[in-house]
Amino acid sequence: MPKRPAFMIVFFLSALVLSLRPGPLHGQVFFEGEKSRIYLGLTYSYNNTSGKSFDGEFAFSSSGQYMPIPKLKAASGFSAVLGLRGEDIGVELSYSYAGHDGTLKDPTLPSGGTRMEKVGNHDFNIDLKGHIRPGSRLEGYYQIGLAIVFVSVGKSIFGVENEEWKTIGDVVYQAAGIDLGVGLDFWLSHRIGLTAGLFYRPLFFSTAKETLYEYAAEMGALDIDVSGMKGHSLGLNIGILFNLK
Repeated sequence: MPKRPAFMIVFFLSALVLSLRPGPLHGQVFFEGEKSRIYLGLTYSYNNTSGKSFDGEFAFSSSGQYMPIPKLKAASGFSAVLGLRGEDIGVELSYSYAGHDGTLKDPTLPSGGTRMEKVGNHDFNIDLKGHIRPGSRLEGYYQIGLAIVFVSVGKSIFGVENEEWKTIGDVVYQAAGIDLGVGLDFWLSHRIGLTAGLFYRPLFFSTAKETLYEYAAEMGALDIDVSGMKGHSLGLNIGILFNLK
């Protein structure tokens, strides 16, 4: 990741440690008597997806088709959150999206050169979220959960037609992930709060679903086993929370 996000991570972790020390923000009376809360959230995220597979070199081939895996640049995105908060622990559902630029090897270019392609990273998550100093205005949290991830890459399937390489389709890679995160919620009022968190998500891919273009449709759409693919996401979320109850 670039130097600036690395500094942000160090700064955030330092703030988290300092926030857990006793102080006036930690009084247990701010949410006194409120045993449960339903909340919505919207966050800005900075996501870096990389790993063994997303290095610009890893590739799969099957049935005369070639699928190079792009090298992804870190990118910003957003997350939408729906949570149910108990006294000490809660459940959180979220959807995250980040649009990455990916460097892709293209056999249709001279000498198999590279090009840039937009890559969509879609994450659907369900997490258990535990709170440190629950009920106070400033709450630290930790979370663990599961993610279903879809990474879509356009113009990324190639085949040979009349002894020439041609782009014949798009692909969506499917993966399961494990969510690990820590962060802070700071409540400006009983209804509105600010949130900041750091997350890490190892990814384990299973299937690549192809969408072939019209002139390649006779080849048939295939689900290809890509269980050898692995990766991970690391990033920051900063946003706002709204208590509905």
